[in-house]
Amino acid sequence: DSEATAKMVAAFKEFDNAFTLADDFRIPSTVKLMTSIFDGADGLTKLPNGFTIPDSVLLSGNAFRNCVNLEGLPEGFSMSANAINIDYFFYNCKKLTNVPASLKLSPKAAEHHKEVFAYSGITNIPSTFTFPETYHNIEHFFYECQNLKDIPHNFEIPATVTSCDYLFYNCKNLTGTILFNSNAEPYGCFMGTTKPITITG
Repeated sequence: DSEATAKMVAAFKEFDNAFTLADDFRIPSTVKLMTSIFDGADGLTKLPNGFTIPDSVLLSGNAFRNCVNLEGLPEGFSMSANAINIDYFFYNCKKLTNVPASLKLSPKAAEHHKEVFAYSGITNIPSTFTFPETYHNIEHFFYECQNLKDIPHNFEIPATVTSCDYLFYNCKNLTGTILFNSNAEPYGCFMGTTKPITITG
C-alpha cells in the first residue's frame, strides 16, 4: 500500500502543466495511506465528479498541499471518516474557493488537523461544517484565508475546544456571527480580522 502510494505521488508531481483526472478516477477502497498523494501537483486543476476519499484511508496529511491551481471540489467530496491525520490537507490551495456541504472532518484526527485550510482561497464555510468534539486545539485552521467572507449563522466553536488562537488569523474579509461556547480566549481566534464579527454564547 505504501509503495503504491509513493509511486502515485511521484507520478503526479511530474505534471507541471494543467491536468485533470479521468472522470472515472477513484482511490481504491482498500487504500490506507494517502499522505502527500497530490502534494505539490501544480498542474492539478480539478477533481472529477464523484471523487472522494474512501473511509479506508487512515493517513492523509498533506493530501492536496500546495496544489496551487486546484480550483474546486466536487459535490459529495469528503475526507475519510477514519483518518487519524489530516494535517495541511488543503494548505496553500490558493485557487480553491468552495467547501462542499458534504465535507466532514474525521473525529479520529483529534491530534492531527493542523492548518487544514491555511492559505487557501476558500470564500465561504458551508452551514453543515462542524468541528468534531474530539478537536480541542483548532489553532491556525483557517489561517490567512484572506478570501473567506461568510460564516454560516450556526457556526460554532464547541465547548470542547480549549485553544483557538489564530483560527481566523488575517481573514480580513470575514464577517458574521459565531456561537462561541468554548472557554478559550476569543480575541486570539480573530486576530487580524478587520470587519464586524458578532460573538454569542
